[in-house]
Amino acid sequence: MVILSHLAYSIPVTLDDVKIEGITNVSREDIVYSHKLGYTIKLVGIAEVNNQAIDVRVAPTLLPDSHPLASVDNENNAIYVYGQTLGKTMFYGPGAGEGPTSISVVSDLISV
Repeated sequence: MVILSHLAYSIPVTLDDVKIEGITNVSREDIVYSHKLGYTIKLVGIAEVNNQAIDVRVAPTLLPDSHPLASVDNENNAIYVYGQTLGKTMFYGPGAGEGPTSISVVSDLISV
């Protein structure tokens, strides 16, 4: 979120600026009830600018089952972007596993 926030808003963000809440407090019961109500719990990073201040956070988030991020599973990651001119856009693909990891390692080796 630090990197994405900086790229999106050109505002310097450090890890200390990010409010982080993990999934340890999400219970099995939370997941079951959310599904009954038509929601999915996902660990979501959000960056927003309001009144010239940036708010960056990562936390378990209730998403309607119809939201595109609700269907991102397993090793896949997604970036969902909303812009006034562009509207809603989502970039989706593998973020872990054999292929993506090897590409990252080779890319780092080439950079070195």
